[in-house]
Amino acid sequence: MISSQGSCVGISLKNIDPNLFWKELVNNPLLYRFIPDLSFKGRPLIELEVVSSSARKVSLMGVKTLIQGLYKKDFNSTDVIVVVEYLLEKLRQKKDIFTIHSSAIFKGNKGVLLVANLTGAGKTSGAIYLSKNYDFEIYSDEKTQINSSMEMVGQVSKVIVEDKARKLLGDNNVFLDKNIEIIKTNNKKLCLIVIPQLVEASNSISTIQYTKEQVKWLVYEELSKDIRLINGLVFNFTYPLMSLDKFEFAQKREKLAEDISLSIPVFLVKGSLVQISAEINRIFELHA
Repeated sequence: MISSQGSCVGISLKNIDPNLFWKELVNNPLLYRFIPDLSFKGRPLIELEVVSSSARKVSLMGVKTLIQGLYKKDFNSTDVIVVVEYLLEKLRQKKDIFTIHSSAIFKGNKGVLLVANLTGAGKTSGAIYLSKNYDFEIYSDEKTQINSSMEMVGQVSKVIVEDKARKLLGDNNVFLDKNIEIIKTNNKKLCLIVIPQLVEASNSISTIQYTKEQVKWLVYEELSKDIRLINGLVFNFTYPLMSLDKFEFAQKREKLAEDISLSIPVFLVKGSLVQISAEINRIFELHA
């Protein structure tokens, strides 16, 4: 069983050794950076049958779902984690909890989301630098969950720092292990969203505040990614997954995006790591 926010997906196996599968699953780093509020207990609301077979198939509708193919050849534990998290997002959105691909930091009871589509934009390195130099704490990385009250309510348990980010941080006198444990904490009120654009050796900082219309468009798109699984490909990126979105979910996301556009400032900040971090701290102090 894999759970998030009190919702649970049960996993059953066919033609796969359960001990070997479980060992591979719990040792897969993706599990701890990809599923916020992770636990291994609960009453399953959806059952995922994982079948090793020569026929490849994925079926995710209803409460009985399936991923099938030759295990360790067509798919592995990473594909299972992707599918489980997809099913969990469906269950979470029923409960008005939504996932945003982001890093998140907080100071006191106020939280900041660092959002960017591109890998290497500065989400993780910015969050770490701010935690080391400006008294912020890391709330989450890769994914953060928010609720309809605009609170950050779900964290992943680890930051896995890529080599490029570690080098960048090291060049700026921040030295750390590849894995960082995230301390579980209580909910934080979202007060700011920043889109970092990292430019190495930048001579100047550029800051642009988004308009209400731009914020709503950005936030709705971000809230929709996990339920529509824009990059939801399994079997080594060869098998697309169908959308699990529903009209009722879309209405909730539209309402939340509207609320955020009316009350949460969003800034695009472009510069070096040091410049972006200093600017985020300055903006936070103005809006916290």
